[in-house]
Amino acid sequence: MGIDLLSAISVLLLCISSLVQGRYQHNAPRRRLNEQNERDLVHYHDEVSSLRIGVFGSSNSWGAKLDDRFAAYPYLISQNVINFADYAAGPNYPAVCTYSMVGEEATFDVIIFDYWLKDFEGLPTLAKRMRQRFPRALFIFVKIWSPFLARRQPTQGSSDEMDIFDWKLSKGLPRNATFEAVKNKLLEDNGYWYFPDYQTADKYFDEAETSTYGYDFAFPKEDTVVKTLIDYLGYFEQSHHLHLSKLGHEAIAETLHNIIKQYLELHPTVVDNGDLKAPWERKDACHLWFTTGSCPFEHTTNWKMTEFPSLESRWALDVVNEGWIKIKNDSTKSQKVFISYLATKQGWYPNVEATLGDDPSIELTATTELQRHSLAHHTKTVDIGVVPPGETKILNLKPIQDTTLSFRLLGISLLDPDSDILPLEYGFGTYFIP
Repeated sequence: MGIDLLSAISVLLLCISSLVQGRYQHNAPRRRLNEQNERDLVHYHDEVSSLRIGVFGSSNSWGAKLDDRFAAYPYLISQNVINFADYAAGPNYPAVCTYSMVGEEATFDVIIFDYWLKDFEGLPTLAKRMRQRFPRALFIFVKIWSPFLARRQPTQGSSDEMDIFDWKLSKGLPRNATFEAVKNKLLEDNGYWYFPDYQTADKYFDEAETSTYGYDFAFPKEDTVVKTLIDYLGYFEQSHHLHLSKLGHEAIAETLHNIIKQYLELHPTVVDNGDLKAPWERKDACHLWFTTGSCPFEHTTNWKMTEFPSLESRWALDVVNEGWIKIKNDSTKSQKVFISYLATKQGWYPNVEATLGDDPSIELTATTELQRHSLAHHTKTVDIGVVPPGETKILNLKPIQDTTLSFRLLGISLLDPDSDILPLEYGFGTYFIP
């Protein structure tokens, strides 16, 4: 549970935040929404807009499905935002690589965490590392459920179950049916709708919040699922109703802005002490050029850094043939070496024989059995060995299959083997890359 606030906190107009059982809740879209009543983008010009805000999150806070992803809610709250969110990613990478992402210079007055259903991948660790570094920052944990999570059965307890997207198609509606068309079908529907419990996600969400003295924010639900869906459909894109729409981003931005503003009124010294930072307790050395396009290690010259044309600001080092890359450990401790690369269910990338220094060779498989979209490319991260303190080892990579695409190396991380969290095999995200 979040810290108890004064009951007088309230927010007017569309987005109202109230204290319900110690939690901020979004109480508002009571009016029915459609595509025509979207407002212009909201930009704030008050004390909140100058705050230094850091955001850790997944697809919604990254801006998925928006025409301009920089119209996502983090950018509507403050002019000084650093958005660490990544598409289809959980908190595993930022929990493992917090120091590499944040560095020594960044300072935050407010830090927002937006993962929820992937919280179990490391949110408590990420939140604790950030709280240790920024003891005075306001922490807000966002829980965005979507209509896509709702399930429909012909009768309660039936094994025949579908989500709202498949239900729409079963009713003869197109995938991008209008809000009014979906609403009318929902009002006619006699099936049993429910939201599944996500106890594991809630457990980690609560642990992260309470252990770091944070606040949480969530959309509330109506007394029936159908009423809830009708109230919130306009806040999500029309196809799968999974990602926030432009209107949804504006609503969350307005609510979070007002939460922060009210918090500042209650705790006016927060910003005055905002530069207070504690030394990092633990550092990491994660080099993910997938997000930067810059590889710090010397490597075979014909391995080229390639930007994906259909995925903004994402790169890979194309391993077109056998070659090498030098990995240096600048730490005073031995470090485990993890490499990240792309894998698909279809086997579009070749398996690779990897040899680190004099260690025995291992085979890196570029296939996955994850049951996601058939076109999904998964970031796969594996442990390949250890580099002693102050030493450099040469990693040799040799493709051993002829495939449609060349092996795509995304990054190398050097991590303390005694860390309380290490990379999950598929913890660094899923993408749709040609």
